[in-house]
Amino acid sequence: MERLCLITLGICVSIVLGYGSHAKVLFVHSPPSLNSKPGENATFTCNISALNFNPKYINWYRNDVKIADLMSAENERIHINPNWKLHMATLLIINVTFNDSGKYHCAYLNDSPNNPHFIIVSNASELFVRDFPGTETYEINNTDLPKSKQDSRKMSIIYTSMILVLLLLVAVGAVFIFIWYRQSKYYNIVGIKWILLR
Repeated sequence: MERLCLITLGICVSIVLGYGSHAKVLFVHSPPSLNSKPGENATFTCNISALNFNPKYINWYRNDVKIADLMSAENERIHINPNWKLHMATLLIINVTFNDSGKYHCAYLNDSPNNPHFIIVSNASELFVRDFPGTETYEINNTDLPKSKQDSRKMSIIYTSMILVLLLLVAVGAVFIFIWYRQSKYYNIVGIKWILLR
């Protein structure tokens, strides 16, 4: 029973700590940052040349929530236009609103049974939807963004992983104490019976 608990703990810890290692940043998402006014169109391009085939599943995310995939129809406000010859996919957001502001990235999730849950992702780009009269849409560099925003996602993943590992260790410790208590109680009863029988 103790070995089973240790094996289970090892598997849980490796899943928690190893999940992030399955995602590799191989796609290039551009532009790094984009400013738009409400009512304009916004376009992001994902270079998927890291793949040597045409994928069935390319998904686009805003703030880590899926917003579009290759099944999105062209008449939808947010849709993807793939160009397999150039190994690129373009996300088009028509008539942007303030709610479209956020960080965008594209990703490919491998559905192969040989390598399940292997994810290829892009770097993140940020869309700012603002009213700024008399100016045109322009790009800014990633260096203009505070480092705290760039690193906040990584830190939240690390903290969440640490909390999950601690919770798993507490649960396994409780199981060990329970097993030890039952075994010690059993041996005490057997010892008393043996003394009485003598």
